[in-house]
Amino acid sequence: MSLFGDELPRAVSIDRQIECVERELKQRAYVYPRRIEAGKMTQEQSDREVACMEAVAATLRALELVRSALRSAQALAANEADQRGDNDRAYEPRAGDVLELVAKALAAIR
Repeated sequence: MSLFGDELPRAVSIDRQIECVERELKQRAYVYPRRIEAGKMTQEQSDREVACMEAVAATLRALELVRSALRSAQALAANEADQRGDNDRAYEPRAGDVLELVAKALAAIR
């Protein structure tokens, strides 16, 4: 039996997940100061929770950038194959192209 029982969770796009996390961050920015003022949360707890959610957002953005890099590498491979007249095989990007594009994508979020 899986963690989700007999059913898998419904797929949600990365873009949609990013929107959800960003909305949650806005909600926390609104709610947490009131919770701190009411004594239901400390500033330290608030800071920790916000930092965790910001890390989730950064991870999802990085994943989206990696996905875009992989698509770019595949497009480059397809273009090269077309230029060679090699239309009968799948477009497999070179590992070096993929790694270079992924590194650029990850560097963009730091």
